[in-house]
Amino acid sequence: MQFQFRTAGQLVFGRGEHRKAGACAASVGRRVLLVTGASSLAHSGVLAALLADLRERLEHVEHVTVAGEPDVAQADALSRQCRESGCGVVLAIGGGSVLDVGKAVAALSQNEGSAIEYLEDVGRGAPRPLAQNPLPIIALPTTAGSGSEVTRNSVLRVPDLRVKRSLRSDLLLPRVAIVDP
Repeated sequence: MQFQFRTAGQLVFGRGEHRKAGACAASVGRRVLLVTGASSLAHSGVLAALLADLRERLEHVEHVTVAGEPDVAQADALSRQCRESGCGVVLAIGGGSVLDVGKAVAALSQNEGSAIEYLEDVGRGAPRPLAQNPLPIIALPTTAGSGSEVTRNSVLRVPDLRVKRSLRSDLLLPRVAIVDP
């Protein structure tokens, strides 16, 4: 039998480890794009503490929220915002959709074209390969089950086709996955 196993570059696991997200982001960049869900982190009080920590450690924090399943237009818009803000690292904290869009933005902000060009099976032939390395990705899941923090794909909706499709590349593996039960 032959197989290959690829996962995040570093896996940090344990109760309270989410508090290391700011230090982790600061170790790889001075300007961070923070991608979160629409409300759960704010309601829990974790977001305020995280933002305070990030702002103390970093030169710039660009915070964006994702509600529901991300689509290609949202990935393209957030990629432009990431580029224009000069972010050098993506910190994605949330469920699978948040982590997926964070990974897509990290890749698309460094590569030309639209998200749809990089997706599999959208009727445009083979997906365009990533020519440039994505920004470093730090993934912190807030739900169990999607596994996006340790996978090489980013799932996006394609509304025109009424489907969800994947952008896949080993380059999408997060540099660090922080798993805090």
